[in-house]
Amino acid sequence: MATYMTFFAVPDHHIEFLEKHPQYLADYLEGKQPNTKRGLFSRLFCSVNTPETPPDWPTQVHDHSTEINHRQVEYLHYLLNGTESEIANAGCLFQTWFKPHATCCAVAIDDSKFAFKSAQVIELKSIMMSINDDVIFRRYQEKVDDDMTDDDKELLLNIFCDLNIICDESISKNQGIIWSAS
Repeated sequence: MATYMTFFAVPDHHIEFLEKHPQYLADYLEGKQPNTKRGLFSRLFCSVNTPETPPDWPTQVHDHSTEINHRQVEYLHYLLNGTESEIANAGCLFQTWFKPHATCCAVAIDDSKFAFKSAQVIELKSIMMSINDDVIFRRYQEKVDDDMTDDDKELLLNIFCDLNIICDESISKNQGIIWSAS
C-alpha cells in the first residue's frame, strides 16, 4: 500500500509554534484544541511552563491530498531540480521524504512532517515556474523511463498542477505549508 503526501496551508507563526511543540501537531491537524494543562505532579515538581497555543488556533484545517506517493519522491525530486543531489533551497520538498535528516530549509516538525514558511513557498513556486511540461517530460525520460506513456504524462501534470494550486493558495494567504505522509 502506498503512502501519500498531504499538504496543509498554515500561518508562519503556527509553524514556529509547532516546531517548538511538535507534540501538538496531531491536535492541530485535526482542528482540536490541545490539552496543555499539566497534572498535579508536574505542576509541583517541574518548572516548565505549558505553552500558550496561538489565539487563532484552527478548529478545522483544510488538507490537500495529492497523488504523490513514497515510490515517486526520488524521481520527483529529480524532475523538480534536475539533479539527484541534495538541495538546500525549497527544491528539497521531496528530499525530506527520502532523506529526512538532510540539511535544507524545510522546518522539521518530526521525522515525517515538515514545513515551509511563506518565503519558502514563494521560492518553491518560483522553482516550479522555471520548469515547463517539456522540461519535466524530458527529465522523466532521462532518469525514469524513456518510454513515457500518456498515463505517465497525465500523472506528472496532475502532480505539478496540485503543487501549483497548493503554492498559489498559500501565497494568496501569505501562509506556509506543512506536509506529511498519510
